[in-house]
Amino acid sequence: MQKILLTLMLFTSFNVLNAAQPKPTQITKIAALEGMQKVYSANKGFSAEFEQKIFNKIMRREDTSSGKLFFIKPNKIRWEYNKPRTKYFIINGKMLWIYQTEDKQVMINECFKEDLLSASLSFLINPVHLHKDFNVLELPGTPTESTLRLSPKKPHAVIGEMVLILDAKSFRIKKSIIKDRQGNINQFTFSQQNLKASPPQKMFSFVAPQGVSVSQIGNCKTRPISG
Repeated sequence: MQKILLTLMLFTSFNVLNAAQPKPTQITKIAALEGMQKVYSANKGFSAEFEQKIFNKIMRREDTSSGKLFFIKPNKIRWEYNKPRTKYFIINGKMLWIYQTEDKQVMINECFKEDLLSASLSFLINPVHLHKDFNVLELPGTPTESTLRLSPKKPHAVIGEMVLILDAKSFRIKKSIIKDRQGNINQFTFSQQNLKASPPQKMFSFVAPQGVSVSQIGNCKTRPISG
């Protein structure tokens, strides 16, 4: 179990979602949104280092982790966590593997659709269509940052509200913050972004190492797993 962190920094980190904000005006053209769409529509591959903070509303608990992300369009994702524990989330578009090395355990979801890990990358997966799926508002920003608040036009399985914080000049995403429908908050801070990354395809598949426990998760029909 990770140490519970209930400090003022927690609420400062998520103030764009929880604090009272000046009421923004919704407009059809938002320069920051268009700039972000242009940046992330042009790339086929992507890599970055990340720090993740998850706040559990019921437990009043914040967990922090970090690692590296790899992505290939349209929907291949690999999260490599190195702190506080080594673990992997690998998505090939249809299947999800979760490998926890210390526990020697692999969990497989053969009917993977979406969760917070993929929802957090909406700006990568389908940047041009963000305005079609979300109502987008531009919040008051700073000289160095632009802030967009996105709310789903239709009920979403994961996203209650999303905030994207962009570099005001490059339009690269600095933070992706999602509040789910239960009030939990998932924040990713990205650094060392490579918009021309070309990770090999083999990074997005997984074979369970010999001697590890393998189990299925998800609501799909259970099938025997070899491994």
